[in-house]
Formats: sequence, structure tokens, C-alpha cells
Amino acid sequence: MLLKLAMRNLTRNRSRSLAIILAISAGFAAINLFGGYIANVFSGLQRQAIEGEKLGHLTIARSGYFERGGINQEDFILSTEEISRITTLVMQFAEVELVSPRLSLSGLISDGDLSTIFIGDALVRTDLQHIRKEIRPQRGGFLQPGNPFGISVSKNLAQALALEPGSSAVLFTSTLAGQANAYDVDIIDIYDTGTAATNDKAILLSLELARNLLTTEGAERLTVVLNSAAVTEMVKVRMKNLFAEQGLDLEVRTWESLSAFYQQVKNLFNLIFSFIFSIVLVIVVMSIMNTMSMVVIERTREIGTLRSLGMQRWRVLGMFSLEGLLIALVGCALGLLIVLSVGSVVNIGGLSYTPPSASSPVRLLVDFKPLLLFGSMTMLSVFAIVSSFIPARRAANTDITNALRHV
Repeated sequence: MLLKLAMRNLTRNRSRSLAIILAISAGFAAINLFGGYIANVFSGLQRQAIEGEKLGHLTIARSGYFERGGINQEDFILSTEEISRITTLVMQFAEVELVSPRLSLSGLISDGDLSTIFIGDALVRTDLQHIRKEIRPQRGGFLQPGNPFGISVSKNLAQALALEPGSSAVLFTSTLAGQANAYDVDIIDIYDTGTAATNDKAILLSLELARNLLTTEGAERLTVVLNSAAVTEMVKVRMKNLFAEQGLDLEVRTWESLSAFYQQVKNLFNLIFSFIFSIVLVIVVMSIMNTMSMVVIERTREIGTLRSLGMQRWRVLGMFSLEGLLIALVGCALGLLIVLSVGSVVNIGGLSYTPPSASSPVRLLVDFKPLLLFGSMTMLSVFAIVSSFIPARRAANTDITNALRHV
């Protein structure tokens, strides 16, 4: 009976009900469209960090490396025996797909006439393709298994030195002992790092070549690739416990903690989303409270009549709360249609833009997140009930005699 009364009451003033339903649907659509865009951005940033920056899911190094490794690199080099032992331990985890040793180095690259600085990332050649996965076909960046002296050069660096696949260059650097060293190299590929800050100085080279340049047999860190990013934190904890049991003084970091850009963008977008969600909630609450207050005033005599016929106070509260809930549900249903329609148009439209600090355009896409859709619908419905409760409580507590005499 309460549900029937609530549905009938909504149709009494159609224009007022329609206005508040449209307000809720617009707010619901704004929350989910922006939330879907954010989800897509986070997914892209995650792929960029794991595959583009080649961080993998986890990075293993000696304790203190992440704070002081850039200054005293030699003190944190893992020997070949240590690398073999750690790899054997880590590969025991069913979630682990790959463990790859890494070296970083910097110096000068020259084409014979011009020279400029480079920052090199050295990997096992066969592991690079596995780490870059989906990124590599889009942006390039590979090393030939049969050529340890081949390197891949970032796009803007190649343009500055007029390098192209098939040409040659010279790498100048210092060994870990501080002596000068140089090697002739072949340009295998030109690639896009995805970040403007590194696209004019980054190179990829084989671990063999980096070891020759630095005169070391070890590596400074191990990159671990998992079968799913969702298990990263769990595997990290288990690895730390295993290393502690084995007496290994090692540190394990996740890709998320190593990618400062991801953290900064995530915090910014979360702040913006919270701000938009707060505005929508305020609009919904104030609209429903204002509407219900007007409804209570207009239906004072009706409320008095119902109370005189024996309707209990909690039933009056339930009737008005149901009206608020129905308004929210209809608004969210209409908003869901807007989200699906607008999101599909945006995804099909092929729009693109270049984000700040990015080196190439990216597609403007909106992900449909069922959890976000359900969560926002639940939240708006709860707030609709709560905002209906205040005027409903006033209606339920209205004196029957005064209510019947209300004009």
C-alpha cells in the first residue's frame, strides 16, 4: 500500500518530479562518465608504468638501493650467484612469470659529429619483449637476440643525432671503478618512451653490453613480472617474508610505489572526483529536501486525514521515504541510459588528446565500471532516503487536528 501511495504521489506534480529526476540523472551520469574516464586513465598509466617504464610488477634490490643506489651504484650490485639464488626462490611463486636482471647507466652518445647525454636501461634481450608486451608493437623498442651491441634509441634523441635503424653510434661512459669506457653500437630500433621527459635521452641496450661498459658481471636489481597486477601487493608481502626467512637483506617495491608520475596523477584525479561527487550529493540532497518540504506543506490536510484514519507515524515516514527512493531510482535509471549512450559515442568517436608530459596522443575512452555504477546508485539512493526523512518526520509528527484545519 505504501508503495502504491508513493508511486501515485509522484505523478501528482509531474513537472516537479521530472525536474528532480533530471537533476539526479545528470549527476549520476556525470559521476560515472568521469569515473569511467578516470578508470581508463589509471589503466593506461598502469600499463605505461609496468610495460612502458619497464618496471614490471615488482622490483627486488639490496636494502637502501632505492634511496642511495643512484649515487653508490657499485655498493648495491648483486653478484651472479646472488641473482641465481634469488631467481630460484622467486620462481617458486605460481604468480611469477619472469625474473629479469637489470642495470642502469648514463653517459654520452655520439654519431661522430654531435654528442649528447643518454640514460640507458639494460635488460636481457629476450626478456624485453615479454616486459613490454602490448606497448612494444605500438611504440617500438626491441633488441635483436643475435646482436649484443645493438641498441634502441628514443625518438627525440634519434632526431637530435640524425640516427636511424642501420646507422651506428658510440657510447661513452664510466665503469663502476670510475675509468672511461666506450663501445661502438648499432642502432636497431627507434622507439617512443611515452613520456616527454625521457624521449630525448633514453636508450635500451642489452645486459651484456651494459656489463661490458660498467665492467661488472652482476646486476643492480631484478624485475619481476606477474600473471596479474591484482596480486602484486600479496606477492610482495610473501616475497619479503621469504627473503627474511632466508636471511637475505633485500627490499621489494611495487610498480605503483616506484612510479611517481602515476601516484601524482592518481591523487589529482581522486581529488577532482571527490569534489565532483560532493557537489552532486549536495545538489541531490538539497533538491529532494526542498521538494519533499513543499510536498509536506501541500499535503498537510491529506496527512491529517490519513493519520485520523489510523495510519501510524512510521507508515507516514515510510511513504515519504519511499517517494524519495523512487525518485532516486528513476533518476539513476535514466542516468544509466545517458552513461551508456554518451560513453558508447565517445568510445566509437575515436577522439584523442595529448596528456601533460606525454610524448604522443592517446584515445579518449570511457570504461564502464559496474561496481562504480552500482555504488553511485546505492549512495544516491541512501542519501535520497535520508534527505526525505527530515521533512517526512515533520509530516509524521504533525498534530492531526491542526493538519485537518490546514489551508
